[in-house]
Amino acid sequence: MEPPYEVQPDDTPSGWLTRRDVRHRQHRPLPARSVLTAADGRGTVSAGTTAPGTGTGTSPGPAPHAASSRSVRATLVRRRSGTGLIRGTGLMRAAGLAAGLGAGLAAALPLVALACSLAASGWAPTGDEAVIAWRSWDVLAGPSPLLGQFTQASAASSVPVFDPGPMLYWVLAGPSHILPAAGAMVGSLTWSALCVVVACVAAGRAGGVRPALGVAAGFLLLEWSLSAVAGEAPAWNPYAGLLPFAALLVLTVVIATGRLGWLPAAVVLASFLAQAHLMYAAAAVGCLVLGAVAGLVGPRWSPRDADRRWGMPSVALTVLVVAACWWPAAYQQATGRPGNVTELLRAVLGASRPTVGWRVALGSLGETLGPLPAWARPPAGFTVPHARPATAGWVAAVVVLVTVAAVGVLAARHRRRGLAAAAGIAVISALGACWALAGLSVQTANSYAYIRYVQWPVALLLEAVLAWALASAVHNRRAAAPRRAAQAATSGLAVPTAVTALTALTAAAAVLLAVGAAVNGPHRAALAARQPRGAAITFARSVGDLIGRPPRRDTRVSVDVAEPGGLTTVALMTATGYRLRTMGWTPALPPPWSQVFDRRYAARPSDPVLGVGPLPAGARLLGRVDVPLQGTGVGVTPLRTAPVWILPGRS
Repeated sequence: MEPPYEVQPDDTPSGWLTRRDVRHRQHRPLPARSVLTAADGRGTVSAGTTAPGTGTGTSPGPAPHAASSRSVRATLVRRRSGTGLIRGTGLMRAAGLAAGLGAGLAAALPLVALACSLAASGWAPTGDEAVIAWRSWDVLAGPSPLLGQFTQASAASSVPVFDPGPMLYWVLAGPSHILPAAGAMVGSLTWSALCVVVACVAAGRAGGVRPALGVAAGFLLLEWSLSAVAGEAPAWNPYAGLLPFAALLVLTVVIATGRLGWLPAAVVLASFLAQAHLMYAAAAVGCLVLGAVAGLVGPRWSPRDADRRWGMPSVALTVLVVAACWWPAAYQQATGRPGNVTELLRAVLGASRPTVGWRVALGSLGETLGPLPAWARPPAGFTVPHARPATAGWVAAVVVLVTVAAVGVLAARHRRRGLAAAAGIAVISALGACWALAGLSVQTANSYAYIRYVQWPVALLLEAVLAWALASAVHNRRAAAPRRAAQAATSGLAVPTAVTALTALTAAAAVLLAVGAAVNGPHRAALAARQPRGAAITFARSVGDLIGRPPRRDTRVSVDVAEPGGLTTVALMTATGYRLRTMGWTPALPPPWSQVFDRRYAARPSDPVLGVGPLPAGARLLGRVDVPLQGTGVGVTPLRTAPVWILPGRS
């Protein structure tokens, strides 16, 4: 006779037995305390006790017979179309998927509202955002860029250094051609909304309704607290990666629990973040490596959590995704003189320069954590801190990191794989974010004003792990039978609970829509009142109207439109250059402004020059425009009328 076999009540997220569980456990011997029995012919599964010294089970009711793995599998297959265990598990998974999708869509609504509000206010790119929109346009119009944005790590290098790759431009290329004026902003916010939905769906598929709703609530908090900075510069590469970075944290936690089917999506997100801005690189790569290793090693540690169907196919697809994301950087490194990756590593790792240091970085994390967490504060615009974080800040950060690490170790020892994965990802991401801030050069310390925002999703995850651990300790269910009974009793409430929670999330998102519209009201007023950004946009449009479309497509012109005393030179030149690019010109910039691109965008002596100011000899007058002068940044920007001319290039 075949020996009896063990069934563990925690083998699936819902605590119920499935056919896959029986298939993978049919060779596990039963301990002396329990036995799997079939009480009747309808397939009800119950646990009995085993008498010492015997191999058969007994129960208080009629004498059961020991069930072999074959009989258990046949019983469960017969029950596949009924209302039993398999259907209950499928219902819970379907409820988790529906909750993840609905919660993700609800959490993405504020981003849609922000995009509509900015587009209605006449948003157009200036400064760094104009550079991003310009190069995104060139992805489809050519020449397609091989590198990312100009980085301040160039201060430690003898040549200009750029972010590793062009994935940010790939994401914004299509929207920029569909909506030339607001495409970069719409594309960035749409990409962030898609990442939010994917993260919520992954959480729902992995853990069910409650994790999906918790992740959506976290995204709503982040969107609310970051709405001011996102409204100021939604397409700027440091801000464009904030919500995708939070989504990567969720995906890597899901992957670490054995759901390897999400690994390719996580690789896309990590590659996007590493190429968008260096402040994400260490944290993104660290989380991805930890999640992938935990997901691959997990089947040996805890086979019941592994999704074995997606093991090797996901790894193979991941290799292809890595090649697709990083081939431009590899090609430039192989053909460039010098290679950008070489210069980037030399500037980041090899330069001997005074840096901000780990104490400041950890202090910033401590201030982000509390006592009033940064993600729970009212939205605030771009501010430059004038003082270093207090000593209590970095001490609090160290205490929190050590506590979360201890929670992860204890959770791993007790086979609480989800909690252990979240704790590990939280610690690694925190160290990566602090490393990015600690390595900041003192010469470029003003970058601290925006790099610190990378710590906000990390702080939210750290505090979520602590809350999760506390809730698990308080509400720990000690008996397996009561747990199965409670799950069976509440399985029918899964869908109503999801619907109710989704209704509440939708209402919260509607409130955030109103908040987002109120926050972005000043942007519409800024354009009307000719504040700096609106004045630069108006200037670029006026210059474009004066010069008109080129005689033939891709005609080169050197843009030198800023005169002494004018508004920030880069803002005017880049806004005008992007406006001309969308009209069919191929603009170029004179040095030193051309360093924000690469050598292909540098002006040549043979290029005609488009300028503003006193009319030089041989130039042709195009008209007059209002040039915004350097103001205080608040109130109405002063204007002065100046001539616009074009000077033929030297042959």
